[in-house]
Amino acid sequence: MKRLFVFVLVFFLAVSSVVPTLARSYPASAERYVSSDGEWEYVLLDEGAAISKYCGEGGDLVIPGTLGDKPVVGIGDYAFECRASEQIRSVVVPEGVREIGERAFWECTSIESVTLPDTVTSIGNEAFYMCSSLKSFKFPESALDLGSGILSFCTSLRSVTLPSGMKTLPGATFAMCHSLTDVELPEGLKRIGGSAFNECMSLKSIRIPDTVSEIFGAAFTYCFELESIEIPEGVIQLYDMTFRKCSSLRTVTLPSTLNLIGPEAFDGCDNLEEVIYKKTLSTWWRMPKMGGNSPLYKAKIVCAEDPETVDSTSVFTDVSRDSWFRESVDFMYTYGLMKGISDRSFAPEAKTSRAMLVTILWRIEGSPLYGESEFTDLTDDWYRDAVNWAYAKGIIKGISSTEFCPNEPLSREQIVTIMYRYSELINYDVRPRASLDSFPDREQVDDYAVAAMKWAIADGLIKGTVKDGYVYLDPLGEATRAQVAAILQRRFS
Repeated sequence: MKRLFVFVLVFFLAVSSVVPTLARSYPASAERYVSSDGEWEYVLLDEGAAISKYCGEGGDLVIPGTLGDKPVVGIGDYAFECRASEQIRSVVVPEGVREIGERAFWECTSIESVTLPDTVTSIGNEAFYMCSSLKSFKFPESALDLGSGILSFCTSLRSVTLPSGMKTLPGATFAMCHSLTDVELPEGLKRIGGSAFNECMSLKSIRIPDTVSEIFGAAFTYCFELESIEIPEGVIQLYDMTFRKCSSLRTVTLPSTLNLIGPEAFDGCDNLEEVIYKKTLSTWWRMPKMGGNSPLYKAKIVCAEDPETVDSTSVFTDVSRDSWFRESVDFMYTYGLMKGISDRSFAPEAKTSRAMLVTILWRIEGSPLYGESEFTDLTDDWYRDAVNWAYAKGIIKGISSTEFCPNEPLSREQIVTIMYRYSELINYDVRPRASLDSFPDREQVDDYAVAAMKWAIADGLIKGTVKDGYVYLDPLGEATRAQVAAILQRRFS
């Protein structure tokens, strides 16, 4: 029920706001005529005849080219919404027809083929809605004035040909087209409307042209078979639920121009393995990612502009090639997130201070300035701005109203709590919780840290320490710099 509600809501927005409604109903006062065979009701206009209602029995239908001695130029809204519509097997629209009205072939469930002439320039909202037997569809090259949801719920549709001059793919065009496997988007396309491919369950891959600069909300929601996607340069935002529940999605390529990932854009993409981002890793960390995007944090991030990884063993004399923490130190040093305590010493076994951890997070956020705090013990320049930022954002608190104690070592539960608060700040999913019952020292976790510790275990941020065959949380143990490097690498690499 929730999925249906989301679709109906997004579909309504797509129809009402992305593409203007096309009105082709004719005034009630207009005089209606009936063809000599009784199959057609029509209105005579200055430029020709417009079909307002089909009254026949169905079958293989060839729409007449003239009615009332005038050429047929239009098919009105709901023209084929009648009992016979369920019996129509095919439709051939004659040359000269320019407009097909809103819901003209609404729920013509037996139509298997439609032939449209090159004279058609506009097709109204949901014109072929729920033509569930339609297997292929070709838009005329001239049809560039298109409404929303034209082929929505055409559940048997397998292939489609779009106009080469199309600039906007209207909202919900292929929504619920469960059998659609082949779509070639035209070069020159600029926008993909909301819910355009909603629940196209059989769509395995699609190339988005380089000219596309906007992809609206829920465009590819529930495309269960979609395995990879590349978003072109120029796209600056992914809107709400863009790829929600694309459960087979494994690789996504994101452009350097992207500056916001909206709520649930990748929600439910639980098999996402790799994100290729065409900028730096530090820029990726700072990019706003709204709630419901946890798969992005679990995937491997490959960045086009990343620096060459530095071998920390060539920098620090206390990091060896067989050190369990070497790769973590390589990572943290390469990106400038952790430095040595001197030019040649990383001090992996040294305790991590309160100032050290908030400074690392501050660097990840781009070293923002947040004014001054009330703390009177911030005596060193290297951490002062970081502490002010972390305090302003609620990531860490003082020991008192005027004391921060920057050099005081952090316990494991304090580190976990800081990471929990920071993760909330960047909209990382902190809802998962694991039980602490299997840990013998679970009662040592302070009340303020219980939720954060449960989350950290569920998220894999920490794994416990082994002693005498048992795995302990060691919540009050003081974490070393090597341990913190490993924790942060798990989160950010």
